[in-house]
Order: sequence, then C-alpha cells, then structure tokens
Amino acid sequence: MYEWKDEYFKQIALSGDRADGVFRNSERCLIEGHRGAKALMPENTLESFAYALELGVDALETDVNMTKDGVPVLCHDRTVDRTTDGSGVIRQFTLEELKGFDAGARFGDGEFAGKGYRIPTLEEFCEFMDAHREILLNVEIKDYGIDNIDRTLATLGAHGLLGNCIFACFDASVIHYLFERYGVKTQGFLGKQMKRFRRGKNGTYSELYAIGVEMKYFSCECVEFLNDLDIQPWCWCCDDEETVKYAIASGTTLMTCNDPRPALKVIRGV
Repeated sequence: MYEWKDEYFKQIALSGDRADGVFRNSERCLIEGHRGAKALMPENTLESFAYALELGVDALETDVNMTKDGVPVLCHDRTVDRTTDGSGVIRQFTLEELKGFDAGARFGDGEFAGKGYRIPTLEEFCEFMDAHREILLNVEIKDYGIDNIDRTLATLGAHGLLGNCIFACFDASVIHYLFERYGVKTQGFLGKQMKRFRRGKNGTYSELYAIGVEMKYFSCECVEFLNDLDIQPWCWCCDDEETVKYAIASGTTLMTCNDPRPALKVIRGV
C-alpha cells in the first residue's frame, strides 16, 4: 500500500512546508476566504474561489464530500438542497448527476441562476490552484468516510499541494486518522463542539496544529489557553470591521471571513 505519510514529508522536503512557515511567521493576521467568498458568490464554486483571490485573501477554506462513484467534490453540506436546485444526499449521486445541478440557483435573489455555476470536483479545484501556489488551503473533511479522506489526500498530493494545506474536521476520530495515518497539519475546534473528542494529555488537542473558534467563544482568555497548548488560535467568521478589530485585539493569527473585504480594509488597508 502506498505510504502517503512518506509522500507528504517527501513533498515538504522538496518544496517546503509553506503553510507552517506562513502560519507561524506572518507579521499580521492572515485572512481566509470561507468557501471562497461565501457572502458574495455561490459558495464553494470555482468562481467564488477566484473572486476571493481577486480580493486578496491569504488562504481559502473549502469542504470535501464524495459522490456515489467515488469522486471528491467541494460542497459544505452532505446534501445539495441548500446550495443547488437539486435535492438529496451527495453520496447518492454520481458525478455526472451532480454536475446537472445549478450551484447558483439558490444564491441571492436569483441573479446567479442559469449561469453555469456547478459543484466542482477536488481535482478541478487543484487544477485551478496550480496557478496560485502561494495561497494556503484549509480543507475541511465533511464526508467522514475513509475513502473520501484517502482520495482527498491522494488528489492534493498528486498536485504537490500538501505543503500548502491544513486539514479540518469536527469529528475527532477523523483528526486522529489524519494525524496518525498521514502526519499532516490538522485544525479542530473547541472540545465542546467536536464529535468523539478525547480529553487528556494525549487526547485530541495534542493532535491539533490550530483550532478554529466561533466568534461567540473567542476571547483573550481563549487565545491564552490555546497558546499554552502551542495551538494556533484562529477564529470564524469576521465579516464587519468591529468584529475584525476585536479578533485582532484578542490575539487571533488567522480569521475566516464570509466577506473578506472588512478584514482586508482593517488589516491591509485595501
């Protein structure tokens, strides 16, 4: 069986651990586009990612599910109901069937319907990212199946993008698998928000590189707690200038934004 942990460290040796270097050495808070520019474009579409990059984000967050025929695709929910004109669980559709749904139909007031927005495959996303290799990636595992995890890592590895990635999940058993099987950087959440969270010295927190904290829980005390554990303190979602300023004052090192424009204005003056 191919040892992807070896492949991960081989890629790090050849091209560098870009994510770790930027996360730990940035002189300012990093700005991450949530599902691209979720508040401004149909989420998790290639057009949404392109717009977030045009705005000037440092990182992109996305979510990976899997089709009936084993293809990793980018969609936040396990179903297509909220984000497309279709209905049903992603695992019940082939890629061809999934591509028939309009990913712009239910966004906004209908101005994006019928204009070609589709759920992209992870492979298509990687091809898009080949031209943006300076951008960091936060890849959240939504379908917890081992086949989805393995194919997600294999696809990113085939494009040499592992050194740009951190892998997130709300399920601590997935975090454990990613940490043990692949040795990759992982991002979790506060223990009370995670499934199958393991407490103790060798528990889930020991396997996390970063924790994303929802703004209602984010504070200086939370940051101090995470710093003591040598875990990067990140927050979500900062979509107005007041929230951005509060998060920075509290000590966040990365903020995830549905609308990156307020963060870009406060942090970078653009």
